Amino acid sequence: MRPAILLLPFLLAAAGCGDDEPGSAENTAAACRDGVDNDGDGATDCGDADCAEFVFCADAGSDADADGDADLDGTDDGGAEADVETDADGTPDETPDVPEDRPGDVPGDGADSDADGDEGGAACLPGEDGCGPTELCDDGLDNDCDGEVDEAEAGCTCTYGTVQSCFPGPPCGRNVGGCVDGWQACRTYGTWAACTEAIPAEDELPDGKDNDCDGETDERLTTTPTIRCPTAFESLPARWRTLRCDDLCAPTAGGACDCTWSILPPAGSGTLEVPDRLAETTRVYLDTSGNFIVTATILDPRLDTWRCSFALRAVPPGLEVDLWWDDPDPWRPGNMDLHVHRVPPRTPWFTPDDCHWGNCGGRDGTYLIDWGYADTPLADCPDLPPERSWWDFVPRRGCPNPRVPLESFAGPAGELFSLDAPNAGDGFRVVSHFYEDGESWGELPTPAYVRIVCAGRRVAQFGPVTLTSRDYGTGDLWRAADIVVLDAAGNCAVTPLGTPEAPDVQGDFSRDYL
Repeated sequence: MRPAILLLPFLLAAAGCGDDEPGSAENTAAACRDGVDNDGDGATDCGDADCAEFVFCADAGSDADADGDADLDGTDDGGAEADVETDADGTPDETPDVPEDRPGDVPGDGADSDADGDEGGAACLPGEDGCGPTELCDDGLDNDCDGEVDEAEAGCTCTYGTVQSCFPGPPCGRNVGGCVDGWQACRTYGTWAACTEAIPAEDELPDGKDNDCDGETDERLTTTPTIRCPTAFESLPARWRTLRCDDLCAPTAGGACDCTWSILPPAGSGTLEVPDRLAETTRVYLDTSGNFIVTATILDPRLDTWRCSFALRAVPPGLEVDLWWDDPDPWRPGNMDLHVHRVPPRTPWFTPDDCHWGNCGGRDGTYLIDWGYADTPLADCPDLPPERSWWDFVPRRGCPNPRVPLESFAGPAGELFSLDAPNAGDGFRVVSHFYEDGESWGELPTPAYVRIVCAGRRVAQFGPVTLTSRDYGTGDLWRAADIVVLDAAGNCAVTPLGTPEAPDVQGDFSRDYL
């Protein structure tokens, strides 16, 4: 059944492009949420009268731009997420700070040992960078300014699976101006991996941003700004994000700018490049949580070239679980499946108590379970690109909880589990099932990874754990972790299963018990 879906790219190529017309075979709701004037009538998405019949357009009211994007111009497109540009202190405008675990906290418990919950380095005087002779452990900072954070060479250790926010630049620049924190996970042997998804300090540029993160903007520069560079924007995961070169060209430029786009995604994302990277207006798909670092190389009307980097923060509500894997041979990709089982009851896998590709949405939208959660309103539902999913939420007027909105047949693009509003006390077990590898006879053992996000915070990451497939649908099951939701806000506690040296990996026979 599942290998036949590999024909999808050829079917899509034959289908062609659709118009903004409700119910057409080519697009259903997609063309009315893609930010493109598909039928060439000068109107886009919900601003096109042809889209008026769709529920999400009716809900958008007078807002003609209800495609669910968060535009770079800082306007709300009518969807649930709004553009959030960071202030000079690094906190998003009109958005409360997301609490992070700090040294001494219980990982994933949602409680902060610091009374104010701020993430920052040591108190700094003007002109100081905070660099010192010694690395300090467990603070997520590069104290000795050698380019590494809490490194093993300094004697820093950690507990496998824990995650901390981190900043790979001089400590005094943390959360100042254009500097953005990243993340690092504790590896199987108890040391921190590199800090990724961050934007450290850069040389100051005339772009309206505090690039060197010293609390001043465009200081000691005499060049008239021709570009304006943002710091960060916030969105829900599984959303399209529009990129417009005009939004980065300053009014003082004296004309239009040209942009070339690139992107550095979080681990587990299939968005490895920007489609139409030379286009003045394009878009990217935020297919997982985390920071997508976008870089625009800008040619201004004076023929000067500038570089602008900013973060697209994909922040999920409730509970999100990501699974991805490293294909040893990209020409013969393997296929792993994400399973999340509610606990209790302690029933076998592949039952209605187990949310997976076959009963929880997946690629074709088959939904056969009822765990008692309310649907998420349609305006807050994910955008599902046709190459990743055929699921259409419009007939249901919302998206069910829980769900597997993104299914994958090959790494690095992984699978995604979402539960937008879990209840305090809810429990879950996370499993990766190696459905098949490229050889189908176990010749390509494959490393897998699991990441868990609760209440918008990345709280745990496990892997790599090597799995083997023996035949179609009969590979290993890796019981990665148990999750317990702690409160109504969705904070959670995560318990790894097995040990770093001996993870809980069992053969396919083990599907008969939890």
